[in-house]
Amino acid sequence: MQQYLLNHQDRLNFTLHLIAVPLFISAHGFALYAISQQQFLIAALVMTLAPVSLWLQKQGHQREPNQPPPFTGPLNFLSRLYKEQFFTFPLSLLVRITRL
Repeated sequence: MQQYLLNHQDRLNFTLHLIAVPLFISAHGFALYAISQQQFLIAALVMTLAPVSLWLQKQGHQREPNQPPPFTGPLNFLSRLYKEQFFTFPLSLLVRITRL
């Protein structure tokens, strides 16, 4: 968690994450719901929000003085991506809130 917080100190980056991470999570949730209803076109359309979310986060990360290590391959990219979106960022949000 310390390394994550170190790589996410810029206020604008944090604000972008407050918008982008819920967008990423919601896109996945709505896509799963659409698939369960056999609405595959809607699922595909909703999932276009995920790359928008990642683009927003990239804009914020470019402002950070401390950059995370580069990805070592596709599996590393996917595992770090989903871990950050669904676990690490929400946990870091709780850490920040409890420090207030």
